[in-house]
Amino acid sequence: MEIHIFVTNISNDRDILQLSTCLDLHAEIQNWNVDLTDDEKVLRIVTSNPVRNDFIALVESCGFACSPMDW
Repeated sequence: MEIHIFVTNISNDRDILQLSTCLDLHAEIQNWNVDLTDDEKVLRIVTSNPVRNDFIALVESCGFACSPMDW
C-alpha cells in the first residue's frame, strides 16, 4: 500500500464532487481525501500503485492543479 500526498487547488465541496468522478472510478485507488482546512488543500491517495505521477496526471485531467508535497 502506498500513500501519496499532493498539494492542490481544490477549494470547496463542489470541487471534491467533480474530483470524485475521476478518482472513485480508478481501480487502484483504495481511499482518498482532501483537507480543505489546510492552506495547501492537501490530497491524500491510498493506492496499490507506487507511481505518483499517474495520479498527478489524473487530477490534472479533472481540471485541478496537483503537485507532490515535498517534506
